[in-house]
Amino acid sequence: SKSNVKVRLALSGDAEKIRKLSAKLNLKVKALETPARFFIADRKQALLMITPEQAEEEIGIWLNANYFTDSLTHIIDNALKNGNGAQ
Repeated sequence: SKSNVKVRLALSGDAEKIRKLSAKLNLKVKALETPARFFIADRKQALLMITPEQAEEEIGIWLNANYFTDSLTHIIDNALKNGNGAQ
């Protein structure tokens, strides 16, 4: 059911735009200083974007690798908790 969905956002960019998006979606959004773009689903799958956001073509790698994605999630969680990379 949708009530079991957990969404966490960590975004880089204009602080005012991040605040507005957070209010619009009614979600807590963490601001980060990083050009990295990736998406994690259920700690099992990850989409890693390997081209810059402004690239003519976007290229990503989709991984269905539980161990890697769970490890990546732990690294990100620790960085967010410790304020590493935060604005």
